[in-house]
Amino acid sequence: MNLQEMVQGAGSIFIGTVTEARGAVERGEYVTVSTFKIEQTIKGTLPSTYVVRQYGGRVGDRGMVVPHIRYFRTGERVLVMLYPPSAIGFTNPVGLNQGIWSITSGGAVSGVTDEALKGLGWLVQKYRLSNAESQTIARGTFISMIRDLMQGAGGGK
Repeated sequence: MNLQEMVQGAGSIFIGTVTEARGAVERGEYVTVSTFKIEQTIKGTLPSTYVVRQYGGRVGDRGMVVPHIRYFRTGERVLVMLYPPSAIGFTNPVGLNQGIWSITSGGAVSGVTDEALKGLGWLVQKYRLSNAESQTIARGTFISMIRDLMQGAGGGK
C-alpha cells in the first residue's frame, strides 16, 4: 500500500506513546491490549488515553500471534494509522505492519519507505524528499503530507 491508500483506509491517525502493552484473554481468545497516551490526533476523534485491542497475543508462555501483524511495545512513541475498529472492538495498523512509524528522539518520523511513496511523485516533489529506500522525515512535513492526502490534494497525480 502507498501512503495515499493507507490514509484512505485509516479510521484514525495519531502520534502517541504506548504506556502499556499486555496480553489478555477475552471471550476465550488471546488479544493484545495496548494503551496509548495520545500526543496528537491527525485523523478521527480520540480521547487523551486510547486503548487498542488486536487479535492475537501472549499471556505468560501461552498465546497465539498472527504473522505480519505489528503489535505494540510499552514505551514506544509512534505515528499510527489504524483501521476503524471491528464490531467487537479489534483493530490493527493499516496494512498490518505498514501503517506504523517510530518517532525519533528528535521528533521526526522514521522508516518511511519508497513503497509508501510509490505513485505519489507529486507529493515527493512538493516536499522535496529523497529517493532513499527508507528515510526519516520531519514530523511536521509528514503530517502535512498526510493532511494533503486527506484533502485529496494532488489530484491523483
